[in-house]
Amino acid sequence: MIEAALGHREFFHIGSAVPSLRSAMVDLSSSLGVGWAAPYRRTGAVMTRIGPVHRDMWITYSAPGPIHLELIEYVDDEAYRHMTGGPPQHHIGFWSDTFHADIARLESLGMPCEASGVDDAGRRTEFAYHRDPHTGMWIELVDTAGRRVLQKWTSRPVSLTA
Repeated sequence: MIEAALGHREFFHIGSAVPSLRSAMVDLSSSLGVGWAAPYRRTGAVMTRIGPVHRDMWITYSAPGPIHLELIEYVDDEAYRHMTGGPPQHHIGFWSDTFHADIARLESLGMPCEASGVDDAGRRTEFAYHRDPHTGMWIELVDTAGRRVLQKWTSRPVSLTA
């Protein structure tokens, strides 16, 4: 279903919510030998099924890529509580060159957009979460407009020493 829905969009990350970003970074560095981009705090509005809702979370990506693990620590998961089943614990992420068209394509296949970035004019922007009703899998579309920023961020792993 995902291949049919997205065609040949580029898969680039697997995301996972964790209770402690730092602990997960240390544990996965030890067990998988991966480095990490500097943790980044994301705040601001997220468009949900009930309208814009504030979010607050820390994220990091494994570094370098091209395939990344994304770790998310919710500081306040209110924006994501309005998604089917509550805040997603795992998702797969794809770059999208045709962000709004891909959102519409997934919605036409019965996978509504349940959360996304939102700009000052109320338009969906940056990222969009869709849930496949057949598998329960969360799919995140990420607008390629942010690709260079992510590549720069993940090109410099940080030290995890105290």
